Amino acid sequence: MKRPEVISDQRSVISDTAPSTMPKADNRKLTTSNGFTLVEVVLAIAVISIGIIAILGLLPNALQSGRDAADNTLAATVAQDTFNILRSYPFDAAVVCDTCAGTQNLATYNQTESNAYTQAGFSTNTWNGAYFKVVVNFQPQTPLQSTRVTAAVVWPAQSRVPANTNIFATIIAQYD
Repeated sequence: MKRPEVISDQRSVISDTAPSTMPKADNRKLTTSNGFTLVEVVLAIAVISIGIIAILGLLPNALQSGRDAADNTLAATVAQDTFNILRSYPFDAAVVCDTCAGTQNLATYNQTESNAYTQAGFSTNTWNGAYFKVVVNFQPQTPLQSTRVTAAVVWPAQSRVPANTNIFATIIAQYD
């Protein structure tokens, strides 16, 4: 049905085909959606939550592995420092441990000594607060004028049954 023509005070004629300055109301129903439904949002949050929980479950193992790797690296550094200190002295006048008095001749010294190190890898004269315990064993190789030195690095040093032990060995020879 066609709307009747209306004549305004200015005597202009408005029809259905004439442009209007007033916006027309859209009476159509929405049949398509441009967003997400509540069910889709809840499912997406559930999937993301399961993924995050799985990743967080791996975090403690990753932290422990990182700590173990750092401790193993520091244990190797402590053993290498022990060997370097022994090599820095003359073969017949070596300081074999931090708490021992005097020097020893490595050609004849056949004993085991222990040194304490902090968690940062620094030598300490007391066992209180020590994290690493280094047990150094000397085995002279008499005809070769050398000594086989074995360093067992144990940590934590204060525990009755150590959780970790790394063993390192080297030969220190006498040079003329």
